[in-house]
Amino acid sequence: MTAPAETRTVAGLVGADVPRRDAEDKIRGWTRFAVDCTRARMLHAAVRRANRPAARIVWIDTSAAAAMPGVRAVVTAADAPGRYGVGVADHPLFADGVVRYHGGPLVAVAAETLAQARAAAAAVEVELAPLPAHLTMADALAPGAREIHPDWASYEELVVVVESSFSAGRQNQTPLEPRACTAWTQDGRFVLETSTQNPWRSTTAQRNCSASVLSTSASSYHPSAADSA
Repeated sequence: MTAPAETRTVAGLVGADVPRRDAEDKIRGWTRFAVDCTRARMLHAAVRRANRPAARIVWIDTSAAAAMPGVRAVVTAADAPGRYGVGVADHPLFADGVVRYHGGPLVAVAAETLAQARAAAAAVEVELAPLPAHLTMADALAPGAREIHPDWASYEELVVVVESSFSAGRQNQTPLEPRACTAWTQDGRFVLETSTQNPWRSTTAQRNCSASVLSTSASSYHPSAADSA
């Protein structure tokens, strides 16, 4: 009996050296990555980040940055009060009151050119009061250690607590492109073209995260992936 055509096709692929459909475009440099996307009169963003691993934010002054040439917007945690996260939405888009890791975002600037955006971000004045940094798990669990997330539920409030020690190897996905996103409005919605590992699953996460941090409706966003996805 002759096997169905689809069975013969699959059987022929098992163990075969099948070239990727996008391999030639990537090798020849034809692939359009998210960082290559442009729009007419597009603004560019730059982020001012914390230079300490742990600190209390004393004050942030964006007035000088806002007055610089080409600057169209300056945003802080006050402009994105929501939270996002995988499973549990507990991460702020910008550091709000406390810096919890080196490089934590403090302020974002949108300007007519990337150079203008970077210059304005560097001009933001910030005063940080250093806090003890927990650089290892042992530091964080030591008696009397500063609570990194004091608003989280304590162990005493949990129904079940499982204690043990685990180790895992490092993960490095070696992406071929940097994180990038181009956003614009179209037909009353925000279109987001971004780099993503999984264009089907990640676009849903991007829609929900954007809506969460900006306190808007998820239906207001239409994420899409660049050719490189």
